[in-house]
Amino acid sequence: MTPTYDTLVLGAGPAGLAAAAACGEAGLRTALVAPEPARRWTNTYGIWLSAVPDLELAAAMQFTWPHVRVHHLCTHTVREAYGLVDNGGWADILRRRAERNGVRFIEGMAQGVTHGSDGSRVDIGGQTIVARSVVDASGGAGALLERRGEPSLFQVAYGETIEANLGPAMRWMEFGDEGTFLYAMPLGRDRVFVEETALVTTGMTYEDLRDRLHRRLAKLGIRTGRTLSIERVRIPMDVPIPPVQRVVAFGAASGMVHPATGYLLPRVVADAPILASTLAAHLNDGPEVASRAAWNALWPVGRLRQRELHRWGSEVVSRLDPSQLRTFFASFFALPPDVRRRWLADTLPPAHLAGAMATVFSRLPLGLKWRVATSSRAVFASLFPRLLEVS
Repeated sequence: MTPTYDTLVLGAGPAGLAAAAACGEAGLRTALVAPEPARRWTNTYGIWLSAVPDLELAAAMQFTWPHVRVHHLCTHTVREAYGLVDNGGWADILRRRAERNGVRFIEGMAQGVTHGSDGSRVDIGGQTIVARSVVDASGGAGALLERRGEPSLFQVAYGETIEANLGPAMRWMEFGDEGTFLYAMPLGRDRVFVEETALVTTGMTYEDLRDRLHRRLAKLGIRTGRTLSIERVRIPMDVPIPPVQRVVAFGAASGMVHPATGYLLPRVVADAPILASTLAAHLNDGPEVASRAAWNALWPVGRLRQRELHRWGSEVVSRLDPSQLRTFFASFFALPPDVRRRWLADTLPPAHLAGAMATVFSRLPLGLKWRVATSSRAVFASLFPRLLEVS
């Protein structure tokens, strides 16, 4: 078979568009396949401005705030600029970059794949597309991926854009008495996006969070007008990384969601050029070699160790009661700003991350130390085989 494309990307969300744009810029003949290639991104994406990779994307924000307010046991300010992504603006930028480099957008859904020595034949509902490499960025399920295991921990959120005034401050993690926290993004005069979030949970429902959000607003004495929109979010926090295979997983399909925060956007915009340059460097060595090189570039040993440490921490946090959770995060936010920033950005090397975790633990009161230690033993026992895999 003669490949038509160097790379076929599945999915038109942030991961798919970022991957396609980067592959086009790397000189690869690229196509993107999605059921609706121009579909609007529906989720609300917030991002630390320091994590935005270039000025063009940094300019495409609906709103920005020079700092955010955090509340756990007390209230303090995190002096880091934060932005609400203009979904349409970011998508248009990435599409323009892709189109400028010849990326073709194809409407369809991948239904199967057959691999050969020269490339892969992907069935798109009766149409066959032949490409030297395939990148699955179609979301957590992964349309063409062989998977191992299912996620067990989720970040769940319920949000509303309402007519109200909560003041000019952006509230980033405002913990209440029930173990969940509030995001509040002022969107101009008398309009605000409010969202109640369970950071990591096994069974929280949207109804639970909606009721908690309304109780919180009533307790704050906030008078609300119309509800302009509603958002429901369920993020798998621990999607197992698929085994290395010919189809390269990217984005949520690859388990790239930060296991401690739920963030994905910074990772995909940072790693898309790594994916593209690796494929470009190795495709002439054969599709099998290129796929394996891409997997290794996206998931080097240090990154795997980081992920398992974060996964361990998330498991422990999921077992804390509301009071313990607030105390835990008081210790976390006492870390030096640069360490805290790199923890949230997932850029701390494994040894530094382990050291930061030890610092947080050392500052906890004795009773909570005991709770974390006993939880850690159970969590470590469950994760130990995976830690051995990356040692």
